Amino acid sequence: MPAPAGDAPAAKAGQAGVPADASERPVPPPGVNSIGSLTGPGRATVEGRIYAVEIRPVEHNTVLAAEIADSTGQLTALFYGRSHIPGLDCGARIRFRGPVGIQDGGPVMINPAYELLGHGAANPPGASGREGGKPRRDRRNPGKEK
Repeated sequence: MPAPAGDAPAAKAGQAGVPADASERPVPPPGVNSIGSLTGPGRATVEGRIYAVEIRPVEHNTVLAAEIADSTGQLTALFYGRSHIPGLDCGARIRFRGPVGIQDGGPVMINPAYELLGHGAANPPGASGREGGKPRRDRRNPGKEK
């Protein structure tokens, strides 16, 4: 019998799973929905900082749960069948896009599209989808000379 979801180990920032200060709860930029405004089902684009990541058991599988917060509220994103997503770590800024549902009184997204925005500045330099923001120049084609 799987353990209840609350028994799974979690990585958390701040106390009691809530971001410690305002810098960890960014103000939603123009063009995205504030998490606090999500009160019913629909589609949304939200942005926030990850404050908890945990693997939860679900029947014969697992779900990766990432909890984010902005200055208006908190949201849980669930990724079924995943145990890890590179870059989805506590402290990272992220944007989720997809359908929203309400579970246990809070907004939830299931398998949303996501965009990693970085750990620091609002728009980190080189955040073009490639890790580190640098093009790969270390590969060579065997047999080809420069």
